[in-house]
Amino acid sequence: MTYQIFKPHKITGPMLSDWFHEPFNSHFFQRTSLPPVNIQETDKGWNIDLAVPGIPKEKIKIKLEHQVLSVSAENTEKEEIHQPKYHRKEFGFVHFERSFSLPAGVDADGIEAKQEEGVLHIFLPHKTSVKTEKKIEIQ
Repeated sequence: MTYQIFKPHKITGPMLSDWFHEPFNSHFFQRTSLPPVNIQETDKGWNIDLAVPGIPKEKIKIKLEHQVLSVSAENTEKEEIHQPKYHRKEFGFVHFERSFSLPAGVDADGIEAKQEEGVLHIFLPHKTSVKTEKKIEIQ
Protein backbone atom coordinates (compact mmCIF):
# COMPACT_ATOMS: atom_id res chain seq x y z
CA MET A 1 0.00 0.00 0.00
CA THR A 2 1.31 3.45 -0.89
CA TYR A 3 0.60 6.60 1.05
CA GLN A 4 0.56 10.03 -0.52
CA ILE A 5 1.53 13.11 1.42
CA PHE A 6 -1.09 15.87 1.29
CA LYS A 7 0.35 18.96 -0.36
CA PRO A 8 -2.19 21.75 -0.01
CA HIS A 9 -0.32 24.17 -2.29
CA LYS A 10 -1.05 21.93 -5.28
CA ILE A 11 -4.77 22.46 -4.72
CA THR A 12 -5.03 25.90 -3.11
CA GLY A 13 -1.94 27.80 -4.17
CA PRO A 14 0.81 29.23 -1.97
CA MET A 15 -1.39 31.63 0.02
CA LEU A 16 -3.51 28.93 1.68
CA SER A 17 -0.57 26.55 1.78
CA ASP A 18 1.02 28.78 4.43
CA TRP A 19 -2.15 28.52 6.50
CA PHE A 20 -1.97 24.72 6.51
CA HIS A 21 1.63 24.82 7.76
CA GLU A 22 1.16 27.54 10.39
CA PRO A 23 -2.57 28.12 10.88
CA PHE A 24 -2.41 29.97 14.18
CA ASN A 25 0.42 32.28 13.20
CA SER A 26 -1.41 33.90 10.33
CA HIS A 27 -2.17 37.60 10.40
CA PHE A 28 -5.92 36.90 10.64
CA PHE A 29 -5.74 34.86 13.82
CA GLN A 30 -3.35 37.22 15.59
CA ARG A 31 -5.57 40.23 14.99
CA THR A 32 -8.98 38.82 15.87
CA SER A 33 -8.41 36.39 18.70
CA LEU A 34 -10.85 36.44 21.60
CA PRO A 35 -9.69 36.53 25.19
CA PRO A 36 -10.50 33.39 27.18
CA VAL A 37 -13.33 33.80 29.67
CA ASN A 38 -14.48 32.15 32.91
CA ILE A 39 -18.09 32.61 34.06
CA GLN A 40 -19.14 31.58 37.54
CA GLU A 41 -22.44 31.95 39.39
CA THR A 42 -22.38 32.44 43.15
CA ASP A 43 -25.14 33.11 45.66
CA LYS A 44 -24.53 36.89 45.25
CA GLY A 45 -24.35 37.04 41.44
CA TRP A 46 -22.23 36.16 38.42
CA ASN A 47 -18.48 36.64 37.99
CA ILE A 48 -17.09 37.05 34.50
CA ASP A 49 -13.30 36.98 34.20
CA LEU A 50 -11.58 37.77 30.90
CA ALA A 51 -7.85 37.34 30.30
CA VAL A 52 -6.64 40.66 28.90
CA PRO A 53 -2.89 40.80 29.59
CA GLY A 54 -1.11 43.87 28.31
CA ILE A 55 -4.28 45.84 27.59
CA PRO A 56 -4.59 48.99 29.68
CA LYS A 57 -7.99 49.56 31.29
CA GLU A 58 -8.36 52.83 29.37
CA LYS A 59 -8.57 50.81 26.13
CA ILE A 60 -11.35 48.48 27.39
CA LYS A 61 -15.03 49.36 26.97
CA ILE A 62 -17.89 47.64 28.76
CA LYS A 63 -21.51 48.38 27.91
CA LEU A 64 -24.90 46.93 28.73
CA GLU A 65 -27.67 47.25 26.18
CA HIS A 66 -30.90 45.22 25.93
CA GLN A 67 -29.70 42.62 28.46
CA VAL A 68 -26.48 42.05 26.49
CA LEU A 69 -23.14 42.84 28.13
CA SER A 70 -20.44 43.69 25.59
CA VAL A 71 -16.74 43.91 26.36
CA SER A 72 -14.43 45.29 23.69
CA ALA A 73 -10.95 46.69 23.37
CA GLU A 74 -8.92 48.29 20.66
CA ASN A 75 -5.22 48.66 21.13
CA THR A 76 -3.09 50.13 18.38
CA GLU A 77 0.57 49.27 18.08
CA LYS A 78 3.05 52.02 18.68
CA GLU A 79 4.59 53.22 15.45
CA GLU A 80 8.32 53.63 15.63
CA ILE A 81 10.34 55.78 13.28
CA HIS A 82 13.18 53.25 13.07
CA GLN A 83 11.45 49.89 13.16
CA PRO A 84 13.80 46.93 13.52
CA LYS A 85 13.66 44.17 10.93
CA TYR A 86 11.57 41.40 12.42
CA HIS A 87 11.99 37.81 11.35
CA ARG A 88 8.81 36.90 13.18
CA LYS A 89 6.39 39.18 15.03
CA GLU A 90 3.61 37.56 17.05
CA PHE A 91 2.90 40.43 19.47
CA GLY A 92 0.40 42.96 18.30
CA PHE A 93 -3.16 42.89 19.55
CA VAL A 94 -5.58 45.05 17.65
CA HIS A 95 -9.26 44.40 18.49
CA PHE A 96 -11.71 42.08 20.21
CA GLU A 97 -15.35 42.14 21.23
CA ARG A 98 -17.22 39.59 23.34
CA SER A 99 -20.90 39.72 24.16
CA PHE A 100 -22.87 37.89 26.84
CA SER A 101 -26.65 37.58 27.06
CA LEU A 102 -27.63 38.19 30.65
CA PRO A 103 -30.38 36.46 32.57
CA ALA A 104 -33.34 38.53 33.79
CA GLY A 105 -32.15 38.44 37.42
CA VAL A 106 -29.16 40.78 37.00
CA ASP A 107 -29.14 44.10 38.85
CA ALA A 108 -27.84 46.38 36.07
CA ASP A 109 -27.19 49.28 38.48
CA GLY A 110 -24.88 47.15 40.63
CA ILE A 111 -22.49 45.91 37.91
CA GLU A 112 -18.84 46.43 38.87
CA ALA A 113 -15.59 45.92 36.96
CA LYS A 114 -11.93 45.95 37.93
CA GLN A 115 -8.72 44.84 36.32
CA GLU A 116 -5.84 43.18 38.13
CA GLU A 117 -2.80 41.30 36.89
CA GLY A 118 -4.05 40.99 33.31
CA VAL A 119 -7.54 39.78 34.22
CA LEU A 120 -10.71 41.84 33.84
CA HIS A 121 -13.18 40.96 36.61
CA ILE A 122 -16.84 41.86 36.05
CA PHE A 123 -19.36 41.27 38.82
CA LEU A 124 -23.07 41.09 37.96
CA PRO A 125 -25.13 41.03 41.17
CA HIS A 126 -28.46 39.25 41.51
CA LYS A 127 -31.50 41.49 41.90
CA THR A 128 -32.54 41.44 45.52
CA SER A 129 -36.14 40.63 44.68
CA VAL A 130 -37.15 39.29 41.32
CA LYS A 131 -40.89 39.59 40.79
CA THR A 132 -42.13 36.91 38.45
CA GLU A 133 -45.79 37.58 39.12
CA LYS A 134 -47.73 40.83 39.07
CA LYS A 135 -51.36 41.31 40.02
CA ILE A 136 -53.27 43.57 37.72
CA GLU A 137 -56.36 45.26 39.07
CA ILE A 138 -59.39 45.70 36.87
CA GLN A 139 -60.69 49.26 36.84
